[in-house]
Amino acid sequence: MRIQSVFGFESWSQQNKRESKCLGSLILLLASILSTYNYGLAAGLLFFGVVFMTLASLLILMVPLGLVNKWTLGAVVLICLAFEILF
Repeated sequence: MRIQSVFGFESWSQQNKRESKCLGSLILLLASILSTYNYGLAAGLLFFGVVFMTLASLLILMVPLGLVNKWTLGAVVLICLAFEILF
């Protein structure tokens, strides 16, 4: 079964399942470690879990509707980065 390409790397991840699972696990581990370092052990893990579940749920809901593509995701990341730097 072919998956629909939204961001462009889906075909690579479908062809290289083991590497994509390892890369995804490493990215999640890095995010968890950075969150724990920034907020402390309990608050960092709780914050990471809440943010991860929220973002995953939003993606599951919005990708099939066609509301998320690489341009809107890039715009949201840039806006969040600008707010982080300015405020």
